Amino acid sequence: MRDLCRTLFRRCAVTAVVVYTAAMHVHAQNLSTIGETDPLHVGGSVSARAVIYTANEIRNRREPFSWVLNGTVNVNLYDVDFPFSFTYSEQERDFAQPFNQFGASPTWKWMRGHFGYRTLTFSPYTLAGHQFLGGGLEGNPGLFRFGLMYGRLQRAVEEDTAAGRFTLPAYERTGYAGRLGIGNSADYFDVIFLKAKDDPGSLRRPPTNALVLPGENLVLGFTGSAEIVQGLRLSLDAAASDYTRDVRSQTVESEENSHLDAFQGISETRTSTQFYTAVKAGVAWTMQRFGITGTYNRIDPDYQSMGAYHMTNDLQSFALAPRLVLFGGAARVNATFTFRHDNLQNKKRATTSRFMPVVAISVLPAPQWGIDIQYTDVLTSQSDGYARLNDTTQLDQSNPMLSVMPRYSFTSGPASHSFLLGIMYQQMNDNNPFTSRYAEYSTMNLNLSYTLALSKQQFSLTAGGNTTRLDNAGGVYRNSGVSLSASKSLLEQALRLTAGSGYSFHNAGNTLTATAGASYALLRRHSFSAQASFVQSTAGYYAKDRFSEITLVLGYAYTF
Repeated sequence: MRDLCRTLFRRCAVTAVVVYTAAMHVHAQNLSTIGETDPLHVGGSVSARAVIYTANEIRNRREPFSWVLNGTVNVNLYDVDFPFSFTYSEQERDFAQPFNQFGASPTWKWMRGHFGYRTLTFSPYTLAGHQFLGGGLEGNPGLFRFGLMYGRLQRAVEEDTAAGRFTLPAYERTGYAGRLGIGNSADYFDVIFLKAKDDPGSLRRPPTNALVLPGENLVLGFTGSAEIVQGLRLSLDAAASDYTRDVRSQTVESEENSHLDAFQGISETRTSTQFYTAVKAGVAWTMQRFGITGTYNRIDPDYQSMGAYHMTNDLQSFALAPRLVLFGGAARVNATFTFRHDNLQNKKRATTSRFMPVVAISVLPAPQWGIDIQYTDVLTSQSDGYARLNDTTQLDQSNPMLSVMPRYSFTSGPASHSFLLGIMYQQMNDNNPFTSRYAEYSTMNLNLSYTLALSKQQFSLTAGGNTTRLDNAGGVYRNSGVSLSASKSLLEQALRLTAGSGYSFHNAGNTLTATAGASYALLRRHSFSAQASFVQSTAGYYAKDRFSEITLVLGYAYTF
């Protein structure tokens, strides 16, 4: 069966390559706005900042005086951006221009071109947001959809171990991909093809790391989403990947694989070639007051695509997500129940399974008040893989968390008042008697805040308090604190003043913080700012842990 899938996969890939190659003569130009708008726009900003710092009873954690001048300039020519930036300070001199990684994606009617450094996504298991240096084209004329790209996916990086540094080497990688399909952005079905290969001769010195090998990858994928009937939508993402870890390994030739002759010149099967699959299918039923979504996901161990940076693999999961609206919208319930496990091909010593329920309830009986409740848990268990599990290290845990957040607000004359209470309880339960003593814990957090807003006076005040208790094998840890902050706008909002203070106390000591700031905007192009902060800490069991410090930051910015 696996050989049959591989044969069908390769024959479909050959057909896709031929079709995509035939479509490579299509070009796009950004001509739709020429002559209708100003072709050139220049904008940017320049800013300067100075920092004054002093500390007592500890060594300075930054320079007593530092400054930085930086700026950005963007030149826009026919909707193509050319950004420049610079930084100048007492420690750094830097200038950056866009031609190191310059890219543009002009559009014309239903076509979009991609030139330079760009990223494209065709599906999550084929080409998925990987940056490339090259060119591409996408279009959606009527019901027809297509996409093409060709370029360098990875530049060559030489190994560098000089002066204690170590740079992981990499071979230069180039590739091309395409998609053909029908539909639009909501309802569509695409066939996707990707081919990428490393150049074994792109490095002057062979890597000393035995895991760095020149590879080759051929991926064929399908992606689609469609509303079958009103409210019922099906979706599918699937892919098969032929991944060769070392293109220098010996080729495999036999009568059993003679059908690969039609694939000559596109890909070869070698002793280091492996075949992987990935699939994600979903069904969603949506009504006005009820909805439910089911998802199935399976990714083979070691599945990877050279068109994606990172791919979670060795995973099979089932998820069910119901949604319910009650009492005319006054109450909403959203939930997700997910079960997943790994070790699909029994390559690991243990199989890890997780059940993750999430239930969120929001009640809003009146505009003035409401409450949000959320419950989550992660139940983890392990069973034997290719070896028998050791009871002393076997995982059997749950991590429930419950949060309750009631809120209340009202208006009295020109003032509006808001109260928010947050209650959160979380614990770790370990059913393994050998590890429970060290792994189990529980924590409780309470947070209360009050906000007063005077819109006409452009003034706001917020006061708050919180307390936390943590119980674990090390004992009981408590941390509590209060805070107060205010802001005021003057001179038709050109001047804004802010101030705040906080005080926290816990097992090891106390910490006091205070801040004050002001910002002023002049003629919408100039802005001035100043901010001072003070920290005094007696937290710590030793005298050396107690200190105070003051920081003053002055800034100016000009926008053009």
